[in-house]
Amino acid sequence: MSKKYQHLFFDLDHTLWDFEKNSEETLKELFDELALQELLKVDFPIFMQCFRKINHALWDAYNHHQTDRKTIRTQRFELIRKELDCPPSEVFEQMNHAYLERCPQKPHLIPHSLEVLEYLQSDYILHIISNGFEEVQKQKMQSSGILHFFAEIITSETTQYRKPSKEIFEFALGKIQTTKADTLMIGDNLTTDIAGANNAGIDAVFYNPERLIHNEPITFEITSLKEIKTIL
Repeated sequence: MSKKYQHLFFDLDHTLWDFEKNSEETLKELFDELALQELLKVDFPIFMQCFRKINHALWDAYNHHQTDRKTIRTQRFELIRKELDCPPSEVFEQMNHAYLERCPQKPHLIPHSLEVLEYLQSDYILHIISNGFEEVQKQKMQSSGILHFFAEIITSETTQYRKPSKEIFEFALGKIQTTKADTLMIGDNLTTDIAGANNAGIDAVFYNPERLIHNEPITFEITSLKEIKTIL
């Protein structure tokens, strides 16, 4: 296939960095270390289910400008405590602090991430566009060994814009001095990555490992990252 694009924008969490695996591994360590089963009277799968529900709700609110960084980073485990009907305890503050420190240090990547980045790096300029927090995203990339692949890391924290707003993409295009036609977005989230690229008039690859049914207009759709090699 002839080369159409020069710049590739990647989402980070759930697209390259395996948030689910890294967060669950961190939380299991802390659940055991802090004896949370005894305190909460629930087993780890129930705790993990509650974490996913609350974490998803907080990030959805953040993406829609309905909450802020501080709330996510300080209230997540307090909300879990309340959801599980547990009395106040300093253990949850300890868990919050340890989670924020440990989770970004986890190295696990989505399958085929390294293979695909190595394949792309000689022909394309790679960048990150993320709604995550700047120093945390860089730490994740450093811990997983992929930081060196990327020329620019664009985050909502530094631009003041969040996907799916077209402004974060326009900021990125201006920063790297390129055009929409020369750019491709690759991400796993229909409402932020793909809708955002559509809002900005940028072609997109929807990474859809769960084979979600949807009506969002997309340029390409894949279920495994290695399929990028058939597109680019």
